[in-house]
Order: sequence, then structure tokens, then C-alpha cells
Amino acid sequence: METRNFLFFFRRASHLSLLLNLMFLSACQMKTARVQDSSPLPTPRSEAPAPAPTPSLTSEAKDLPVAELPPKEPLRLAVVLGPGYVRSYAYAGLLAELHRAKIPVVAVSGLEMGALAAGIYAMKGQGFEVEWQMMKLKDSDWSNKGLVGGVKPLEITSLNKFIGDVFQGSRIEDAKIGFSCPSLQLNTRFQSTLVSRGPWVQALPFCLALPPQSKFGQSLAGIADLKSVVDQLRRRGANHIVYIGVLGSNPQRLPLEWALYQQTLQLQAGLFDQSLVIDLSEYELTDFDRRRDMIKRGQQFGTQWAQQLIKKFDL
Repeated sequence: METRNFLFFFRRASHLSLLLNLMFLSACQMKTARVQDSSPLPTPRSEAPAPAPTPSLTSEAKDLPVAELPPKEPLRLAVVLGPGYVRSYAYAGLLAELHRAKIPVVAVSGLEMGALAAGIYAMKGQGFEVEWQMMKLKDSDWSNKGLVGGVKPLEITSLNKFIGDVFQGSRIEDAKIGFSCPSLQLNTRFQSTLVSRGPWVQALPFCLALPPQSKFGQSLAGIADLKSVVDQLRRRGANHIVYIGVLGSNPQRLPLEWALYQQTLQLQAGLFDQSLVIDLSEYELTDFDRRRDMIKRGQQFGTQWAQQLIKKFDL
């Protein structure tokens, strides 16, 4: 028993050490390239910006600050959806409400399963498509249960069939709304890559993995390279770029690995015009049975935020 416990803690320590090194290397190198696209991206700053406050928006209306645009410049919104595993179902409700309110979304991006929701939305530009497709996923698609009990890390390749069925052989560059997602390539000296071209079924999985919920493969979600994401969204014409998260604003309430991810994301909050949090603190990251409740919470968030955007930008 003592030997088993020692091995468990040794693997956990090695796991966390590797994660910290990956984040450090990604943040320091900031060397970006697009999948099947050789055009260079601007080199990100070597120093991360100071953390910015991340107000939460729940079912109660709140007067959140919304950055003003120059006079007579129409709103061209870009949304970046953060990681959160099963909590990403909230994004289905959010995107549906933005679409219903006719908010002009010109581009989307995402991290981990936020990239999955963003990609489904980008393909057709239909807000209700995300919920329709993601509700087809089963509990077994999210939890890789072992033969002797417990849950093993998810193999991202197990989502390939779902991704193939959703995107039907289409390509990212043919999407109705611009899409990109950052990926950290583990087999090319930890190069940070911005995935924005190629067949969905081949390209999207590069952005989905984040341990401990999913296994290390050839790549991880590039959570430390949001500067490249923001730069590309600006080039695509976005003049108001907003990060939406579901991990909460207090990393201490998260499992250790996810707390490290959240701290890394908070260091980059200053890159965005606005950074918001959907309050899902009462839900676990693996709370699959409560996914409909999360969708409703995302809808409430989206309704209130859309109303504020309409008022601020005279839409």
C-alpha cells in the first residue's frame, strides 16, 4: 500500500512538474505558426500583462464595463471561449443567445472543449447548432472508465467519430465565421501553433487536450499563447475581443492542475477588451448529468450580456 501511494504521488508530482515546464516554455518561446499556413504571426510580448479583474455575470443583471468603440465604428465582436471540460456546455447557451440577439460575431476561438463549442458554432454560424450537436455526446464520450473502477484520462481520439459526424469532411477555412484555436505541439520542441486551416477532423483535436481529464498526446490546448489568438482576431477585423471563462475567478476552488491553468489564463486577461466569467461554481468539471442546467446558465449569461452590448453599441 505504501509503495502504491508513493508511486501515485510521484506520478502526480511529475505530472505537475511537466505541466509547469510546458506552460513556461510556451510563454517564453511564443513561437507561432498556423497549421498548413506558413504566414508568420507577430511575436508575442516576452512578459505577461498584469492580471485584470474578471467580473462574473450570473442570472442577476449586473452593470459590467463594456469598452467603448470609436464614434460611428460598428461593433465587430470576437469571442474566445476558455477551457472547462463538461462545463463547456454553458457555451452552447451563450452562443445561442448571441445569435438570437443578432450580435455581430465576426470570429471565435476556444481552448480545450471551448474550442469544440467554438468550432461547431463557426462552421454554420448558427447559435442553436452547438447545443444540438453537443447533446449527442454521451457520458461515455467524456469519461473513460477503467475495468477495475475509477475514471481514466480521456483519449482525445475517442472524439474523432463525433467530430467527423459534425463537420462532415469540411475545412476550417470554409466556415461561416472565422475560427482559430491555439495548440502546444509536444513533438516539435513545444512549438505554439495557431490552428486556423485544414480539415476539422484533423485540425481540431490538436486544441482539445488538457490533463488530467484528457491524456497527453502529440499536443495540448495552448493556454499560454493567447496573444497570438488576439492578434489574429484583430487581423480578421474584430474591434471588441472578449474572453469568456467557466472556471471561476478564484483558482483556489479548483483542482490543482486546473488552478494552474486558471492562473495562467488570468495573467493574460489584459490582452482582451473584456474578460468575463459564467458562474458555474456549483458544478463539477465532470458533471455530465447536469449539462442542461449549464446550458441554461449560459443562456441567462448570454441574454444579459447581449442586452448590455445592444445598449452600449446602439445595435
